[in-house]
Amino acid sequence: MIKPQIVMKYGLRTIILITVAAILSACSSPKPQKRQTAQNRLSLYSSQSEFETGVRNVQIKAKILKQYAGWKAVRYRFGGSSKKGVDCSAFVQLTFREQFGINLPRSTSEQQKIGKKIQRIKLHAGDLVLFRAGPTGRHVGIYLGNNKFVHASASIGVTISSLNDQYWHKRYYAGRRVLNSHRRS
Repeated sequence: MIKPQIVMKYGLRTIILITVAAILSACSSPKPQKRQTAQNRLSLYSSQSEFETGVRNVQIKAKILKQYAGWKAVRYRFGGSSKKGVDCSAFVQLTFREQFGINLPRSTSEQQKIGKKIQRIKLHAGDLVLFRAGPTGRHVGIYLGNNKFVHASASIGVTISSLNDQYWHKRYYAGRRVLNSHRRS
């Protein structure tokens, strides 16, 4: 049988130890509340900004894919700008006019000068992707995301290709952001 004096003796010691531990831990803890609040706000704004960018990219991609759906497999024709045949710069020009209300120049050589130059790793949906297709030739497409772009290919017609494909990877030379730098007309 346990004597009440032993329970009191050890119970009292336990209560004293817990109280001392609580006091010591409270004294040693910093007060990070203000710092955490500022960090949380910054994190929230960063997340909100990232979220808005993501939503915008999805909306842009949806418009580009809508255009692609109407032009898929239309054959390539140099100088063409209709569903009887279209070249790369005309497809880009038509897409921007019909989906975004933006009038781009007709030729690839003019399209490569507009907007803001973008590093390949920073491409967003809707950015122009430019390629060297021979000593004087140029090619243009519209970036979709995930290293994919839509364009009027001379061999396939209007299609989606990967920037990682050996052919396009070797010929890529620039990205241009038009959507943030152009006013709707």
